[in-house]
Amino acid sequence: MKVLQVYTDFADAMEELNDAERGRLFMAMLNYARSGARPVFRGGEKVLWPVAKGNIDKQIQAYHERCETNRRNAASRYESLPEPANRSESHPIEGKEKDKDNYINTLPSFVHSPGEDPEADRELERMIDRLQLHVYRGSEQSFARSVESAIRVMWYSNTIKVNGRRIGQGAVRSVLKELTIGHVDFILSRLRNMLPEDKVVNGQAYLISCIYNAPSDCSVNAQREA
Repeated sequence: MKVLQVYTDFADAMEELNDAERGRLFMAMLNYARSGARPVFRGGEKVLWPVAKGNIDKQIQAYHERCETNRRNAASRYESLPEPANRSESHPIEGKEKDKDNYINTLPSFVHSPGEDPEADRELERMIDRLQLHVYRGSEQSFARSVESAIRVMWYSNTIKVNGRRIGQGAVRSVLKELTIGHVDFILSRLRNMLPEDKVVNGQAYLISCIYNAPSDCSVNAQREA
């Protein structure tokens, strides 16, 4: 979870703490929301931790419930669509640009090839397995394959270009490690909701941008719906 809501009345509960205790408590809240790390306290801040933890747990549960709702909604939209007549109609991005009838094959070649860093290779495979892209069926399979191909390219590239700026490999991998199936469903929903008049000049770059922005965009969307 990338967004942590802290209500203003929590400041009243923190009045009895000194600055150091407040700082440790706030950092513990951020770390717990980001990674689930359990804090070890040294002072009076431990008294307020059960309240803070309970609030964070509720936010995490609400976040996952919204992601699951997005997933179900996306799946129902796909099920209601007629079967595509040809492959160029089966992917939300395909057909948006002339001469893009084989979207997957337009992905760029790797900058850093698999095998150069075995641990990075294993980490990538574990991450892709965690996304459970195999659960997508029917017309969603083309989407899932394109997402996996794009993730592999992003993982091994020195840099990617998102919104006109270059993002280094370290930052890209950090974002990819945060991806969940809820984020993939969020991308799927966004692509399916594109208007007919929306034009995608570069389908490959657009999908990579969607993947990179998915964790932050999904959090912002969930905050707006809260």
